[in-house]
Amino acid sequence: MISKYLSDLGVKEEDLPWNWCSGDSREKQWKKQRDKYGFDERDTWGLDYTLILLIYPRLKMYNEINIIDTSFHKVEYEDKKYTYQECIDKILEGFEIYLTKNQLDLNKEEENKINDAVILLSKIWWLLWW
Repeated sequence: MISKYLSDLGVKEEDLPWNWCSGDSREKQWKKQRDKYGFDERDTWGLDYTLILLIYPRLKMYNEINIIDTSFHKVEYEDKKYTYQECIDKILEGFEIYLTKNQLDLNKEEENKINDAVILLSKIWWLLWW
């Protein structure tokens, strides 16, 4: 099942790693892996993509329902100070680019936004609770 947030971006069920290669001869092997680990190796084929598929919708919901003052905490990055909310917004923007654009067609600004998103996520990691 696909999340509303991913669906809103145009991501389809068949785009999810756990749905790749339907009808493949390795399906029994993947089922055994899912039974043992809770996921199968297809998640690791593009782990960056899998991680963003997992993080983006959860961060999107967090952004919509959290009850904290997201202007309180400040984060320094590249000689600028950002509020926690600005970091969340930049992460979501970068991840949206990643999820909606072909990686081979990215311009330098888009690449930078994606890279900034990953770095900013690491900077607010410990703040992601309420």
